[in-house]
Amino acid sequence: MAALNEINQAGLRLCLHGDQVRVENAHRLTDRLRNLIRENKAALISQLSKTSAAEIQMNVREAIEERAGILEHEAGLPKAEAEQEAVSPLRVYCYRHKEHPDRELIAIMPGCNLDEARRCLKARFGDNLLMVHQYTSDLNKLFVKEQS
Repeated sequence: MAALNEINQAGLRLCLHGDQVRVENAHRLTDRLRNLIRENKAALISQLSKTSAAEIQMNVREAIEERAGILEHEAGLPKAEAEQEAVSPLRVYCYRHKEHPDRELIAIMPGCNLDEARRCLKARFGDNLLMVHQYTSDLNKLFVKEQS
C-alpha cells in the first residue's frame, strides 16, 4: 500500500489500538502526513491487521506443543497439566519490520507484556522495527486436539 510505504519512509511508526491508528513517534508527523493517515484510515487499519490468522495459529500451536513436550518430559508433568501450563504464560505479538513493511511477523514470548515485548524487539531490530501489537485471540482454543 503506497500510503503505508510513504508513512514508513517518513520515519513514522503506526500501530493499532482497537479501531484507532496511533503514531508512536508523532514528533515526525506533518500536516500532510496527518491528512494522508486520515484519508487512508480504513485501508491502513486493514493493512495493519492483515496478519493471517492461520499463520499465527500454526506458529502458536507449534510453540505450545514444544513447551508442553518440555514440561511433560523434562519436568515430569502429566500431559494435560503440561499442555495447560504451556498455554497460560504465552503471549503472542505481531510486529512489522522495515525490510517487510507490508507483512506482520510473529514473536512468541512467554510471560512478558507489550512494553517488554516492544523493548525486546527494539533492542533486536533498532530503527528497523516499525510497530508491535499483541495478538489477542484466546490461545486455549488453539490447542484443541483434533478428534479422530
